[in-house]
Amino acid sequence: MAIAILASLVLSSCMSTWLLPKGERLYKGAKIRLKPAGKHWKTAELEAALEKDIVLPRRSKSFLGMRPRVGIYNIFHNRKKEKGFRNWVAKSFGKQPVLNNTGIITQHQTRMKNTAAAHGFFSVRVVTKVKGFWKKKKLRHKVYLLQPAKRIHQLNYPADSTELGRRLSQLQASSLLKLGKPYSFEKLGLERQRLTDSLRNEGWFYLSPENLIFKADTLNSDSLVNIRLEFKDDVTDREKRRYRISEIVIYPDHDPQTAGEMGQQREAVDSCTAFVFSEMPLKKRVILDNLRFGCGEYFSNEKYRSTLFRLLNLGFYKFVNIRYEQSGLADSLLEAHVYLTPQVPKKLEASVSGIFSNNYYGAQSGLSWLHRNLFGAAENLRIGWEGNWVQYDKSQSIFTSDIKASLTLPQRIPGFKMRQKNALTATRVSFLHQLYFYQEPFGSDTVLNISIHNFEGEGGFYWKKNKQGTITHELNPINASLQFTHFNLDSLKEFILLAVPFDTSAFLLQFVTQVKLKPSYAFVFDNRSLGTPKWPTVFRQRFVLNGSGFLLPKDIANAADLGYPLNFFTETDFRQYLKLQRKTTLAYRLAFSSAFVLSEQSGFTPLDLYTIGGPSSVRAFRPRYIGPGTRLPDDLIVTDGDNLVVNNHIGNLMLLGSVELRQQLGKNWELAAFYDAGNIWFTKSAGGTEEEQFTSDFYNELASGAGLGIRYNLSLFILRLDLAIPISKPYQPLGSRWIGQPDYGSFAPQFNFAFGHPF
Repeated sequence: MAIAILASLVLSSCMSTWLLPKGERLYKGAKIRLKPAGKHWKTAELEAALEKDIVLPRRSKSFLGMRPRVGIYNIFHNRKKEKGFRNWVAKSFGKQPVLNNTGIITQHQTRMKNTAAAHGFFSVRVVTKVKGFWKKKKLRHKVYLLQPAKRIHQLNYPADSTELGRRLSQLQASSLLKLGKPYSFEKLGLERQRLTDSLRNEGWFYLSPENLIFKADTLNSDSLVNIRLEFKDDVTDREKRRYRISEIVIYPDHDPQTAGEMGQQREAVDSCTAFVFSEMPLKKRVILDNLRFGCGEYFSNEKYRSTLFRLLNLGFYKFVNIRYEQSGLADSLLEAHVYLTPQVPKKLEASVSGIFSNNYYGAQSGLSWLHRNLFGAAENLRIGWEGNWVQYDKSQSIFTSDIKASLTLPQRIPGFKMRQKNALTATRVSFLHQLYFYQEPFGSDTVLNISIHNFEGEGGFYWKKNKQGTITHELNPINASLQFTHFNLDSLKEFILLAVPFDTSAFLLQFVTQVKLKPSYAFVFDNRSLGTPKWPTVFRQRFVLNGSGFLLPKDIANAADLGYPLNFFTETDFRQYLKLQRKTTLAYRLAFSSAFVLSEQSGFTPLDLYTIGGPSSVRAFRPRYIGPGTRLPDDLIVTDGDNLVVNNHIGNLMLLGSVELRQQLGKNWELAAFYDAGNIWFTKSAGGTEEEQFTSDFYNELASGAGLGIRYNLSLFILRLDLAIPISKPYQPLGSRWIGQPDYGSFAPQFNFAFGHPF
């Protein structure tokens, strides 16, 4: 069978040339060789540019030297008919061959001469030879540079007495074109753009790069060129005129579908600024504070763009459009019309996801309510709840709950003056309640319930650094929290308190009532809002300083001498989404989180530390099943003699990586293939056993899994079902950790049902 397949491939490959009509030759690509007349001429940039000129047309693809798709096309293509079964097979399974012809040679030579001229080499000769055997031909280009690259000898900008002429003369001092430097067509284009950008920021509203032209005089010298900047012949006084803003009209509730209907009122703010509206959804001062331009000022494209970004980043308006129209009062005046389309101010969102396997099941759900304009000044109030529940067998369960309310007040940073390049500055306050609850059999007939509560209040500043809003900073200098633990067994609580002074590992401190101060700073880069960036990227870096104090009975506090523990947290998350083809995306994520002990007797609570596994982590393993390190999965709560040991599968260091290939299938469906790897550990300073601690051999302790996922896009949210199997298990002995090795154990599939992409 294999021999038959190989024979058919070879036959179809041969057919790619045998069945070519008489006189036709298969195009096999082109090569280029540069031949400068001078030995020391700098031609590296030119050679790289010339290589791009011969990329097209692309030759027919081959596999192991064969072109089976071209062969199929030649066998089935019917030149006498446009339709029919044979042509359908040829177009569906074959590929039309790329044929060598004189048009390719002419195209290459023309482009190479133009490229050489763009790099200053105006005297060029191109010699092309066609080489090959039988019906396969290659092109060999030799580009002879007969003269060195031209260098700029003189640079002349308009120097007339007009305001525009004087300004151009001033801008010449900072020109990108320098005397004595090589001529570059690319720099001419960049200089035109620089000039018009500068002039449009100073009032020349209608001026564009197309209105300017550089003329090069190369007749006086073999190596020098004189460059002169001129206006094109069709440029009128309108492009050369400088414009001021005479009136600003703001439409704060603009609806494109009902624009121009009756019932709107006009309300003047001053002699040249007015609002036109049916309803005023936002306080006027909020809009006025975000306008970067004013009446009587010259038009500035920089201020126009800054205003757009500021109004959009308020989070209240869905669309912002600013149109400039020539005023009827004078030829040099503009009217600015600001159209603002609000979003729905209130929004309710819900999500749910599930996980299930042969020995456990669980769910995750969330609910959030958003009000974008709470007090009429674009105040953003968000109240959200997120809960996770996992049931192991029939006796163990974990439940976590986060309730958070945050209020963002735009333009409220005391003593902070908003710079022109900032898109938004705001004050943010939030309140949080966290619950960590787990239940375990304790002894023969007792169920132990432990719940850890954390109440937290936070206040700080939030600002978007650049106009596009892709860079965000968040500083929270105020953060105070109260954390306490509740047991359903009073005797156990008393036992823990009495044991605190003798606990050298500081493990029991997680159950002691604590007061914490946690100032934090976060930096976020996210360029996905720019539409279609070449490299859609999300990067988040967060730092937290955690100082604690304990509330204990006086006699126990004196005996323990706990002091004031101090910890430092750092969290890094990097994600990128590469568009390989129109419907194919490669997404990957790298995450690193760690908590460091900065003082003696510092300890961590389960709410502070990290876990791994589940629908958005290493999907081949259930949540809280991996780590720390190579520790075996075991019960959450066990007793060792008279001691209580809580095994939460948590650690103070986490590594996580995922890669996912997403293929869109039609309009709503998406197929994904993925691979995840990660684990958690304890650092030596944080305690933990030898098997739980981070070492230089950490890469052999990563849990990993691979699988397939199917997603369905419902516009508002995405349904996701992932099926994954474990590839490596860190808790297995060396030599048995990877699938296929002896005593590897079960590789039963893990199902994860969730909403949205995993990252």
